Amino acid sequence: MRISKEEALKAMVKSGVHGQDWPKHVYAIALYNGNEYFPARNTNRQDHAEAHAIGHLQGLLRRRQLQPGVIKLFVSASPCGECSQRIITFLETARWQHGVHLKIEVVFSSFYRIQRPSCNRRNCRDYRHCPSDDDHWTQVDGLKKLRDTPGVFLRTVNQQDWHNLRNVLGVYNIGYRCRKKEDELLKKDFQEIMGASSPPFHGFHFNMGSLSVCSFSNPVMLGWAGSTVSIYFPSAFLYY
Repeated sequence: MRISKEEALKAMVKSGVHGQDWPKHVYAIALYNGNEYFPARNTNRQDHAEAHAIGHLQGLLRRRQLQPGVIKLFVSASPCGECSQRIITFLETARWQHGVHLKIEVVFSSFYRIQRPSCNRRNCRDYRHCPSDDDHWTQVDGLKKLRDTPGVFLRTVNQQDWHNLRNVLGVYNIGYRCRKKEDELLKKDFQEIMGASSPPFHGFHFNMGSLSVCSFSNPVMLGWAGSTVSIYFPSAFLYY
């Protein structure tokens, strides 16, 4: 699928800004080999833009056309858990199967299914700003894993990024000054979200017919020691 670079940049500028319509597609723009780029977008809810961008880079890698160095991956929404893992696997494959040491800078202009601390839900026009708690923590945990991966730098977009993108793509008829306040808020939300801890995991302890409830920071699905059997599961509230 051929993607218009003007369409991609415009969608990225508009993504996630309160008061504007949410774009119908999510876009990704990969910058590599110095000045080459590849725009991509999702075709449906299961086929994400990052998958197309990483797939293109994997093809270059197999053909030995991808130079070692830093890749910049701009996305109009933060990577989901699956796409985060896809990026991690790509770096590992490049290093261990092809002997190519890559680094990737992932820059996003909005959140994907994450509860924004700054979001005023009473005035929120798009349900994707208000995902469920389960969706929120799934995406946050994926982003933390991606952030903590060697060779990955994960951050929000800034004004210099918009300037550089316009120059690389050669698209000068799309303004980005309107993003300044939103970009600052996005960065603040991201820092707050990344500093938050996942909700505790709770579990039952069965010991000689007695029942107790405990919380754990590290979940274990099933374990036993002597006459004690422990079953742990995630839950915000526990009734017994």
